[in-house]
Amino acid sequence: MLVVFVAATAASFSAFAQDPHPGRDVDGTMVAYRQPIPGSEIGIEMIPIPGGTIHLGAESNVTVESMWIGKFEITLEQYAEFAKLHDVFVEFDSKEIRQLPSHDSIDSVSAPTPIYEPSCRYQYSSRDDSPASSMSQFAARQFTKWLSLLSGTDYRLPLESEWMYACRAGQAPLKINEIRRQAVCGHGGESKQHPTGAESLVLRVGTRQPNAWGIFDMRGNVAEFAIQNDAWDTNKPLPVEYRVHRAYGGCFEDPATNCRWNSFVTVDDQWWEEEANIPRSTTWLASVDRHMTVGFRIASPANRMTNDERKTAWQPDSQYLAEDVATKIDEGRGRHGKVDSQLPAAMGQFTRPNGLKLWERAR
Repeated sequence: MLVVFVAATAASFSAFAQDPHPGRDVDGTMVAYRQPIPGSEIGIEMIPIPGGTIHLGAESNVTVESMWIGKFEITLEQYAEFAKLHDVFVEFDSKEIRQLPSHDSIDSVSAPTPIYEPSCRYQYSSRDDSPASSMSQFAARQFTKWLSLLSGTDYRLPLESEWMYACRAGQAPLKINEIRRQAVCGHGGESKQHPTGAESLVLRVGTRQPNAWGIFDMRGNVAEFAIQNDAWDTNKPLPVEYRVHRAYGGCFEDPATNCRWNSFVTVDDQWWEEEANIPRSTTWLASVDRHMTVGFRIASPANRMTNDERKTAWQPDSQYLAEDVATKIDEGRGRHGKVDSQLPAAMGQFTRPNGLKLWERAR
């Protein structure tokens, strides 16, 4: 798979010096809001989550700060706005506009290139409101940075403690029948619950009951990437070797017993076992059997992130991964460009001969 490299200069962080997102605080109270994707009519619904604590296994209680979290998983329609950057930067490069001198800035961002066989990769996700899936955790991180740089509001993946806390929604663990009311699950092969397996399944967000805080699909549908708590340390140097990532909540193939608040799947090198390229793809999972089962939702902390936190949330989380991204750029298998509040206007300058914007898709 190819990688497109998007970059933002350090000065881009000045966009976060403004007041918090208007409309999400009312008289000091956190409220639900809709984050527009600049340059489109598409938005992302965000739900406020009160702070608290959660007990994680052998660990002591972990404090969770107040935040907003996506009401739904990121959908294909929303992810497509990010993915279209490939064609955008091809055009920018051909016109030699919005160019950056290098791709190795600490503020660089990678965006996915077009998929070779969408019908296979999105076999169960054929609607605008289907959950986006099969991206790497790094690509999910880059989505949050892209949205942050466009909007001026901090977004990132939730930490694992935040994800589990939001999934529980202040309640005791659910019984199996209660999980089934909240989860699209049990479609893995033939079962009594779904005799036809997943053959005719079309995943969509929001088709089951929400949890007590109004959040949909945290159980089942697609498992969701989160940042592990032990990786959220801005003082630690990057590890050399690739990190193993986790996706929480179970997926449509899993039985309800594997769609609990603390259920997770480990995403490691085996998920790229069909990847023939070297370096492997940094933005797409390559395992035919598994890639359709993983997606993500976004979070926004109540307090502004520091620059160090932004780097930890958005950048490659290992030296090997950072080298892979750089290698793809150096070998011409990726592109770099600038993301800022002026990007939507710059994108609007170019049209196809038929009058469609270069990146508009046929409906």
